[in-house]
Amino acid sequence: MDSKNYTQVLIDGKIYTLGGSEDEGYLQRAASYVNEKVNTLRRIPGFTKQSVEYQTVMAELNMADDYFKAMEHSREVEHQRDELERETYSLKHELVSTQMKLEVVLKDLEERQRELEELIVGMSPCTEGSLTFLGKDMKKVSIKDRKEMGLGYIPSDRHKHAMVPNFSIQENFLLGYQEDSRYCKNGLVNYRALEEDARKQIGHFEIKVSGTDQAIGQLSGGNQQKVIFGREVIHDPKLVVAAQPVRGLDIGAIEYVHKTLLELKEQGKAILLISAELSEIMNLSDRIVVLYEGEVSAQFVNGTYSKEEIGLFMAGKKAEG
Repeated sequence: MDSKNYTQVLIDGKIYTLGGSEDEGYLQRAASYVNEKVNTLRRIPGFTKQSVEYQTVMAELNMADDYFKAMEHSREVEHQRDELERETYSLKHELVSTQMKLEVVLKDLEERQRELEELIVGMSPCTEGSLTFLGKDMKKVSIKDRKEMGLGYIPSDRHKHAMVPNFSIQENFLLGYQEDSRYCKNGLVNYRALEEDARKQIGHFEIKVSGTDQAIGQLSGGNQQKVIFGREVIHDPKLVVAAQPVRGLDIGAIEYVHKTLLELKEQGKAILLISAELSEIMNLSDRIVVLYEGEVSAQFVNGTYSKEEIGLFMAGKKAEG
């Protein structure tokens, strides 16, 4: 015990603890209390330890001793609790700081991937380097012409770039193909052709709908994504750019999207998968390209490197050779 906070008195071979305060005046009063009780014992004529008076005084001392020991234990517990709270606060602060850093990194990653996505499909201009498709320079080729050349596009933000929620499924099949001669001619929309293609893909992709006139915004995220896949693949694309294709989907929808991508690959379609999920890339891709700060840090056949090694390339390490 801390001698500055307690007064200890030896009586009949036993140490009694009094005090428990940093107030010096209080400690002096506690010591006076003990001395008074001891003097009371001494003034009892012919007293014995069995006398009622003696037993009363000793009981009071024992009670005081137990009280102050309990106070000390309580203070120790309170001190430990305070230390634990400080450590917990520190850990929470570190965790929040780490989460904020991680969110910044992920946000930066998504921004860079979106830039790549929009550059390839023609939503953003390509001002440096080269961009070719089927041997043709694509820098000044419009989105419409890229689609006519065989570009299929599954955007990372389907609500912003791939669908109009209040439009029917049939009407959403027109998006991106407004100038397709099958759907439009002389300024008139061929709704019969749209409905025919929509029905065909609803059956092929097992899309759960009440009909082609149902608003796409009423569908689940997985069924919305199936509609978008159906619209893009019905035009027999040579290249499908799939950016974050399973974002926001449930497990069943994720499996279906992955199955669709693998089927397209088996049909000989080129698939450019842009994803923030490394496990998704490793499970689906034949070849992996890692970009760091706008440059290729590594490109290799899938299976050449472990997930940990790919993580190092993502952090800027250059692949040998």
